[in-house]
Amino acid sequence: MNIMSDIMICFAFVSLTVCFSILPFVGRKNLAFGISIPKSEYNNEKIKRIRRESLYTFLAIGITALLITIFAFRTVPEAKAIGLFTIMVLAQCFAYMSVFVLKNKKVKQLKKDLEWGKDAKNITVADTNFLTKEKIACSPKWFWIYGLVLILTIFLGLYFYDIIPAKIPMQMNLNGDYTRFADKSMISVMYPVFTQLFLGALFIFVYYMFKRTPLVIDAENPTESSKQNAVFRYRWSVFSFLGGLIMLVIFMMIMLGTIGFLSMVSIFYISMAGVVLIVAAAIALSITTGQSGSRVKIGKTKEEKTINREDDKYWKAGLIYFNREDPAFFVEKRFGIGTTINFARPKAVIIFLSVIAIAIIASVLSSIFL
Repeated sequence: MNIMSDIMICFAFVSLTVCFSILPFVGRKNLAFGISIPKSEYNNEKIKRIRRESLYTFLAIGITALLITIFAFRTVPEAKAIGLFTIMVLAQCFAYMSVFVLKNKKVKQLKKDLEWGKDAKNITVADTNFLTKEKIACSPKWFWIYGLVLILTIFLGLYFYDIIPAKIPMQMNLNGDYTRFADKSMISVMYPVFTQLFLGALFIFVYYMFKRTPLVIDAENPTESSKQNAVFRYRWSVFSFLGGLIMLVIFMMIMLGTIGFLSMVSIFYISMAGVVLIVAAAIALSITTGQSGSRVKIGKTKEEKTINREDDKYWKAGLIYFNREDPAFFVEKRFGIGTTINFARPKAVIIFLSVIAIAIIASVLSSIFL
């Protein structure tokens, strides 16, 4: 191992640990681990204890995974390092989701024991003027900048094509050494452009998910709730744009590396700086804004003792939303920040699977032809 692999390993596991650890604290105050509760019970001592337990468990899992990986990397052959790294990251994510499911069941039982759901009103509040009276997203015109970066990257590849080496490095191990090369061709030279196209489309898709997801309004505080949600959506729309822009610029830097204008080490540190910036911004935004803008201070809100809408039955383990009666494709998550899909809507599932399929196909094709 060298300093580059140490940085990558520490960043990956620390980022995952921090991101999951803060999730129980940034959700809406009428939810606990995907279970609807009265807002007045958010600071219930039993709920607070469950959140603390999850925090300590998340931290323990993250630290353990990091130490195991660092130790293992010093004993396994270099060829197996990437595989081990991937397995440990997936194992950490699986462990975190398992903890969430267990806490979800614990809160569900607590809710049943304390009969929090018996006074559920099932009130639905619709704000039909919300999309016009509040600025809920940055202008989609901002995304034209993506096109400029894309055009510049294409220009660099075409203009300097003749000076690009006959063998183009395509894969690097965690020690910073290139392990796979491709013969120079228009496809291999333009590989960063293909990646830019996919990432640009992905971030635009995320932008529209935030913009088009139906509004979640607190029936007891509709005005404040609407304003909080407007702030939430606007901030995350800006994040989606800037996050995508950073990724596109990173791949433009990779094109410069392909041409020979930047060294491998420079590209590594530029890429890491960009990714660190995106993750740090996401964490900061989650803490300061919260899901649905729950951490944004708008005004004094009521702490209702009843549940406005009892729809736990549509949320499987608090993670998967399945409601045939809901026409919405996208809904706000119950755990974490952002939106998810309504798995009861076939078109939404097709969109979701298409994004995954494109990423897998692109990966397979790159390994075959590059």
